[in-house]
Amino acid sequence: MLRPLEINGLGGSEEERRRRIVQLLEDGGLSPAEDFLGRYPHELSGGQLQRISILRAMSVNPLFLVVDEPVSMLDVSVRADIINMLLDLTKKYQTSILFISHDIAVIRYVASRTAVMYLGRIVEMGDTDALIQHPMHPYTQALLKSLPTVDSDRTERLVSIAGTPPDLLNPPKGCAFVARCKHCMKICQEEQPPEFTVGEGHVASCWLLHPDCPSAEERGEKIVD
Repeated sequence: MLRPLEINGLGGSEEERRRRIVQLLEDGGLSPAEDFLGRYPHELSGGQLQRISILRAMSVNPLFLVVDEPVSMLDVSVRADIINMLLDLTKKYQTSILFISHDIAVIRYVASRTAVMYLGRIVEMGDTDALIQHPMHPYTQALLKSLPTVDSDRTERLVSIAGTPPDLLNPPKGCAFVARCKHCMKICQEEQPPEFTVGEGHVASCWLLHPDCPSAEERGEKIVD
């Protein structure tokens, strides 16, 4: 953990940097910190290694931190501890996070705003609870329906998303989700949909949201409750 401080010229002396590292280890739940200072990576557990990876990034006081699947490879028993540590640190040091994950439950716990991406494009973005409770893009809707839940009031079965993602080297001309969308129209095959505002701070890119889009009945779709 000393190297990031040295590279960025933080801390006036090695002693000050050491105090900084000790404080971070304590903040990260690795206490007493002195027990960890001399350890090698193979002497640490997976959860401890992940904590130290996050603490190394936090050691330079970043204003903005990108974390990509920070708990996906960890046991369920330690995931909550790592996430809570990350949230506590970013709150203490006033750091914003871009949290990348496929786990909707984790995203809902961590993020105040969520962006849903498909084939490298943001297809829907908004406040996390609003987006999850009222998804507007067909991909977001299908994604949420394909996830298991412990909600005892949910009666519908899980639904897998039909088809396969398109070739990244040869993306479709129009909407990237066109080949897998049951609401596909001609314009979807020809033009990329722009962003449409569907609520306060909530946008989605889908031609179904165009004010002049025909209704499901007019498109000939079968309505299923």
